Amino acid sequence: MDRFHVRIISMTGRPFLVAEWRDPASGKLKRKSTGHKVRRDAERYAAKLEKQLNDGEFIATAVRWDDFRVRYEEAHADRWAPRTKDRVKGMMTAVEREIAPKFLRSVDAAAIASLVRAMRKAGNTPATIGAHLRHLKAALRWAARKNLLGKVPDIEMPQGAIVRGGRAISGEEFERMLEVVPAVLAEGKARLAQDPESWRYFLRLLWVSGLRIGEALKLHWTEADDLMPLMRGKIPRFQIQSRASKNRKTQTFPMAPEAFGLLSETPEGERTGFVSNPVYNGRRAKYMDAVIVVSAIGRKAGVIVARKENGDPVYCTAHDLRRSAATRWAARVMPSVLQAMMRHASPATTAKFYTDGSGDPIAAAAWEMLGGSAYKPAGIAIESTITAGEQNAANDASRDRKTSLVGNP
Repeated sequence: MDRFHVRIISMTGRPFLVAEWRDPASGKLKRKSTGHKVRRDAERYAAKLEKQLNDGEFIATAVRWDDFRVRYEEAHADRWAPRTKDRVKGMMTAVEREIAPKFLRSVDAAAIASLVRAMRKAGNTPATIGAHLRHLKAALRWAARKNLLGKVPDIEMPQGAIVRGGRAISGEEFERMLEVVPAVLAEGKARLAQDPESWRYFLRLLWVSGLRIGEALKLHWTEADDLMPLMRGKIPRFQIQSRASKNRKTQTFPMAPEAFGLLSETPEGERTGFVSNPVYNGRRAKYMDAVIVVSAIGRKAGVIVARKENGDPVYCTAHDLRRSAATRWAARVMPSVLQAMMRHASPATTAKFYTDGSGDPIAAAAWEMLGGSAYKPAGIAIESTITAGEQNAANDASRDRKTSLVGNP
């Protein structure tokens, strides 16, 4: 954060001593009368003013909104992924359309409440409104850190926008999605999609890899420009470049055995080009093509993962397949390993959005030691989201944990 430093000067023709500082927003010198002739009193005034400036309680410059927008977007141009740029642009456009602020400080709590009302009236969902507000809050916090804005206004998230919906789906539900692929490709928005087997392979890749839909499309056998599998060596991994990664970091991360198994189905001599090639309108599918088709498949299969506030169903999307992978793995690996596989900066993100709690080793050990596996209340079906082989592996891990706990009281 740029700090303010206020000093006292005397100016010819001015009856009082003057406080002077450089404004980090414009680089210009700013002056303000202290109202005091005695230097000791003026220095007390300057110390108070300096604290107010650094705490954001006093902003000497009325920063124009359009100047702030240019500065904010330029400061982050090299750090944002393309989709993030689009979302920030959408948020800025919504603010300008609904609030039309002349100055940055005009975007206060009342103006933001007006923005939310306008977005609701336009039919935006709580999730969409929440996404806009999160980007707006990030922008205003940045402005405050740069001393362009005083206090960041309180922003209340709409109900239903804080925690995202969705859930892990079962193996049976995933099989239903595979079965309806031919029917989906013959109707609605997905009718331009072709070659059902290419789409089934793409679904399987999402299911076993835990990759985001855009990452799965970028996965390439030999070129490391975006994302590629490292199949050789003792431990298979994925390698992703910063420009293809949501967190803008170049890194390698674990590959699940089931993902290695799927990729190994392709003979080594045929491992060229992109790993998956879903066909859309006679060409390889692009990002939005894949989003539309996978969502249509989830709808056709009747796989409901959540309900909207009005009760309407929310059907399985590609991100629910990623969530499903995380939930299956949570029963087999420690939370820190799962965090690495999902590439989350915080383990709280993994626990909150991508697992059902089965990744908690203490809870898992307690459940097993207290006979949880044999406990099935009458009338309640406990649906498994993992295969028999994966369940056996989870059971082995649970027995190992139980033995360790019993042997080390």
